[in-house]
Amino acid sequence: MVRSARWALLMMGVATLAGCSSSGSVKTTPPSQSSSKTTTASSSARLHGPVTFRPVLWNGTGQPMPSASGDSETRAEAALSALDCTHPDKAPPAAGPEYLAACSRDGKTKYLLGPSALSGARVHTAVAVSMDGNWRVDVTLDSEGSTQFADLTSSLSQTGQQLAIAVGATVESAPTVQSPITDGKVEISGGLDEGTAQQLAAALIAR
Repeated sequence: MVRSARWALLMMGVATLAGCSSSGSVKTTPPSQSSSKTTTASSSARLHGPVTFRPVLWNGTGQPMPSASGDSETRAEAALSALDCTHPDKAPPAAGPEYLAACSRDGKTKYLLGPSALSGARVHTAVAVSMDGNWRVDVTLDSEGSTQFADLTSSLSQTGQQLAIAVGATVESAPTVQSPITDGKVEISGGLDEGTAQQLAAALIAR
């Protein structure tokens, strides 16, 4: 199978993360059969908080809570127990590098996330793109970020474990990693309209 140059990332963990074309991934349509639109995210339309890429340790889908490995994880588990995702104003403080209690964007899922493996500072570009009315965010990582991302996806590959992209304490996407991604090119798609695509792109490039 030919390795793709992009990471097809479908929102909220309902699809898979792969380095090659697979069912459920965004497929490229020949230019003669499609139309596209590219927009730059407005600085006034931003999600709040730093961007981090983290392993998902627990997402409330029946698996037991993992045993805490230290004080940071113990605090995060306590915060998770008290977290009410229907009231985002009561969410934990903005994400730090340690363990994090977080909510999905739609408020339906609670997550326990591991320490940040990659920060938004490693994002080189993030652009909201529409192809035939379907919005996505195309992301490129810098050299250091590409290496870190390759290490992260290699460690999660074929484990069934999800990888979360969090903005502050909100999980914007949590796909399952199928294979290592080494080229530093990421495509985030599925469940995005123009507004949310622009907001996510703006959050990804915020410093």
